[in-house]
Amino acid sequence: MIFRLQQEWLALSAQVLKETTPPKVIHSLPHRSNQILWGLVNIRGELHMCISLSHFLNLENSDRPGATISPVVYQRMVVIEQAGNAWVFAVDELYGLHKFHQYELKNAPNSLTATSQTYAKGLFTWHTRSVTYLDEELIFATLARKVLP
Repeated sequence: MIFRLQQEWLALSAQVLKETTPPKVIHSLPHRSNQILWGLVNIRGELHMCISLSHFLNLENSDRPGATISPVVYQRMVVIEQAGNAWVFAVDELYGLHKFHQYELKNAPNSLTATSQTYAKGLFTWHTRSVTYLDEELIFATLARKVLP
C-alpha cells in the first residue's frame, strides 16, 4: 500500500491494511493525547487509536505541497491491523496497492531521518519516485510499547 505523508512516499504491507476511509473526527483523550497519539476515531462503530504517523516517523513539516500523482487529491484515513491491534492514521494522498518483488528493495540511505531509517525495510522505485517500505512489525511493536498503557 503506497501513500504520501507530507513530501514522503511510503509503503506498508497490504497484509496489515484493514480499510481506508474519508477523514473522521478525532476525539482527544484527556491527559493522554500528544504529538503521536491524537485520540480516538470511530470507524464503523468501533473506536480505534488515531496516531500521527508523520510525528511517529519524525518527518519534517513542509509548507510546500507534496508531489502528487493526481490533479485531484483526497486526504484519507488508513486503518491498519495486526494480531488484533488496530491503528488509524491520516495520509495526505493514497495511491493504493502496488506489487513489487523483494529483490527490488534497496538499502535505506543515510539521508533519511534517523527515525525513518529505523522503521525502513528499504526503498523501491515506483513511477520515478523513491518509496520507503516501512517495517510494520517494528511499527506495531513500538506503538504498543510507547502508546498503550
